[in-house]
Formats: sequence, structure tokens, C-alpha cells
Amino acid sequence: MRLLKRITIPLSKTQPGYYVIQVCLKHFSPESTKGILELVLENCLALAKDKFGCCLVQSSVHYAYTEAKERLVADITEHARVLSEDPYGNYVVQYIIGLKIPRITSDILAQLGGSFVNLSMNKYGSNVIEKSLKEAGEKNMSIGLLTR
Repeated sequence: MRLLKRITIPLSKTQPGYYVIQVCLKHFSPESTKGILELVLENCLALAKDKFGCCLVQSSVHYAYTEAKERLVADITEHARVLSEDPYGNYVVQYIIGLKIPRITSDILAQLGGSFVNLSMNKYGSNVIEKSLKEAGEKNMSIGLLTR
């Protein structure tokens, strides 16, 4: 795993490499994958904006142990506005909204607050707004529309 940790970031930017890392996350123990998840955490924003890196971020959220998962979700939430306008980052934000965790969805909507009109006219942001409308419910959407 030490060798894999050193090449995780370059591997994550190719389809076969991403697949290797995903299999490790899925089948190895949390102790074994801790180093990989730390690298994903350190490079979360850059990975989320990459064609295959965005898939790795989503897989990392799915397979991560609790603490790493919370840190990843917090980082994605913090950068939700920027990621929503990105060709690949928007998929990561949609994935987090799709987890259907009310507190996290509310936090994302708060980050997007005041930007709903601009995002809805953006090629990628509009996908995030559509997912928000489907998943968040009226109450949360009103909060998101009214904040900031």
C-alpha cells in the first residue's frame, strides 16, 4: 500500500488507475486505505475537478471510514459553489446531495445561496440546481434561495 499511496494522485487521473484505487477502497480495511484517503482529502478540490478524479472522490466518500467521510463531505460542501460550475465537480456536489442527509443538503444550499439564478443558467450548475430541487424539498430550497 505504501507504493500505491505514492502514485495515488497520478493513477486517479486515468480510468484504469482510478479503478485500481476504487477496488482498494472497496476491499481493503480502513487501516489499509487510510493513506489513500488522506491524499484524496489533501487534493479533494483538484481531484473533484478532474474527469476520473471526480469518480475517485465519490468512491472515497462511499467507502471511507466515518472521520474521513465527514472531512471529505465538509470540504466538498465548503467548495460547493465552485464545484457546481465545473464540468466534473458538479457531479461530486450532486452525489453529496444524493446522499439525502438533511444537514449536509442544507449546508450545501447555504453555500449556493444567492447564486441559484446564476447557477441555473450555467451548463453545469443547472444540474446541481435540478438535483437540489428534486432532493432538498420545498423548505430547504426556500432556505437556500433566501440565504446570502
